[in-house]
Amino acid sequence: MFDQLLLDYANKQGVEVRQPCAIDRVQLAQENEVRVLTGAGPFSARTLVDATGRASWLSRRLGIARGARSPRLIARYGYAAGSCSGLDDAPELVGDSKGWVWTAMVQPGLYHWTRVAADGSRPPTSWVPVNLRRLTPIGQSRGAGVTWRMAAHPAHPAWSIVGDAACLLDPLSSKGVLRAMMSGIAAGHLIANVLDGRIAANAAANVYQHWLSEWCAREAMRLATFYRQLGIAGFDGRR
Repeated sequence: MFDQLLLDYANKQGVEVRQPCAIDRVQLAQENEVRVLTGAGPFSARTLVDATGRASWLSRRLGIARGARSPRLIARYGYAAGSCSGLDDAPELVGDSKGWVWTAMVQPGLYHWTRVAADGSRPPTSWVPVNLRRLTPIGQSRGAGVTWRMAAHPAHPAWSIVGDAACLLDPLSSKGVLRAMMSGIAAGHLIANVLDGRIAANAAANVYQHWLSEWCAREAMRLATFYRQLGIAGFDGRR
């Protein structure tokens, strides 16, 4: 898995990894120190990076607003084995006023599907797209909330929020992994410059927040245009 590859690389670079390690709370001890209390004991550092995804741990602990910026969205996804020649050359995206369905071959004989309901409804766990109903389901389908959310303050001199914890858009954006990687790289680059004394912590936080907010706003407006074309209201990305 991709996350395991990243973890293995971090280990090779000398990163101290603690697993499992439940996080209890965070304390902004002083201007140049943040303290995290965990099941493995307290940890202190110059800065903290939250990459907890949809859990948005730091935002919840510090009361950082993550208000909805779209109607309520529920995604359901799954896999099926067999043959569907219509998808072998290219994926298929079908949308209407109720939402959209994406189907694609991920490897020979294996197909993935994702359905997002724009009305916030939850399809039954047995549901599969019409073009894959003759195939054999692989395990049960799974669901996740994908309502658009953006942390009001994704950066601070003592911490940075990256990935889905900072900006969550639905899978139609097709850039979730890229956004997670790029936000992590950007935060890491700025943190390194702060620690080296090349930029002030306040300035670095402002740079990161502006960059991430602008990127997410552009993506939200692009997606909102698509939803309006489907006849679905409420997607302006500015809630």
